[in-house]
Amino acid sequence: DHYAIDFWDAAHGRAYEWEFRRGNEALPVSVRTRLMTSDAPTMLNACLSGAGIAQVLEFATREQVRDGRLIDLFPDWSDELFPLHAIYPSRQYRTAKVRAFVEFVMELLAEV
Repeated sequence: DHYAIDFWDAAHGRAYEWEFRRGNEALPVSVRTRLMTSDAPTMLNACLSGAGIAQVLEFATREQVRDGRLIDLFPDWSDELFPLHAIYPSRQYRTAKVRAFVEFVMELLAEV
């Protein structure tokens, strides 16, 4: 029985709904919210300070889970997957900085 730290969905004017997935099964979960934020670092710091549990991206908390500061409560259930797109003008205008950033993000997400 834990309080939740929710992430604010400004586009819809409400908190993101909690849903866990395993294969084709989806499990919506109702939570009691203690804190709501629209800032990922604030959510992580609140969780680390004991304010409640949060649904966060695995790659954003890998270090904290590895060193025992956070615990993955439901390792067999994941959050909804989301698409991530890099949008920029046509390839002829792709600068070295943009190319380097896109390659960096692709390498980071390849570990996920």
